[in-house]
Amino acid sequence: MHPDALLSRMRPVTIADRPVMQRYLTRFRQSVCELTFGNFFLWGKSRQHLWMEYEDHLLVSLQKKDEPQMWYQPIGPDPVKLMSEDLTLEKGFHWYCVDAAVAEKLPKAIPMRLTPERFDYVYGLPELRTLTGGDYSEKRNFIKRCRKHNPEVVMLDASHGPECHAMLEKWMSGNHEGMESARDEISALRLVMENFSAMELAGVGIRIGGEMQALAIGAPMTDTLFVEHFEKSTNAFSGLYALVFHEFAKVVPEKWTELNKEEDLGIQGLRTAKERWHPKYLVRKYMVG
Repeated sequence: MHPDALLSRMRPVTIADRPVMQRYLTRFRQSVCELTFGNFFLWGKSRQHLWMEYEDHLLVSLQKKDEPQMWYQPIGPDPVKLMSEDLTLEKGFHWYCVDAAVAEKLPKAIPMRLTPERFDYVYGLPELRTLTGGDYSEKRNFIKRCRKHNPEVVMLDASHGPECHAMLEKWMSGNHEGMESARDEISALRLVMENFSAMELAGVGIRIGGEMQALAIGAPMTDTLFVEHFEKSTNAFSGLYALVFHEFAKVVPEKWTELNKEEDLGIQGLRTAKERWHPKYLVRKYMVG
């Protein structure tokens, strides 16, 4: 099957597609943060996500601005067979953010490379909820510093959309004005707040002086693994990021024991920040083809 033949049959991701896509994601558990309904839906416009059901698999394509067409690994009973025998490199299929558990089962002749900048950081939620022990002394100090400003912890829902948008606009104007990726995040957050209940999201906001200063929002990936889709702060007060992440971990129900905090994108400051939360392990990913 040629990519163009599939693309002509595929369609954009909408909230109405969640039940079908979620059936695949629930049956075939994923560890990679890109392989979530939240990623497919919230970033669907900026990454031109298209999807279809193909040979008992969920198949999603993407095309970032000024970049070639790519594909996420098929989600279903045998992605390795599909990638190596049907949707092959020779036919024009190039695979993005492929889980190492899948990539390393592909024939050795297929070219691939590890992408450390795309590795996901996974943490133990019990540790994030309590922050006990010497490893977290720095985080406890940051949080204590922030609590001096009398922060109000808010359980988010759709009604908080306007003040969350206002906070993100402030974040962008202060740090990222003019950046297309920042505008994409604002568009994605708008979808989050409009579909908060339908997506089964959990989130917290931090108000100080009556204004929203930070937020964190995520969703279940599996019956034990949660993913944080958004974490943003105005940085107007020291310790905001530490406080909002800690409070977010506390609102994730206790049946979830691990949290995927997504990737560092090869940005050294982001990598250092994620490492300082002491991940349990990294989810390794490949580019294939």
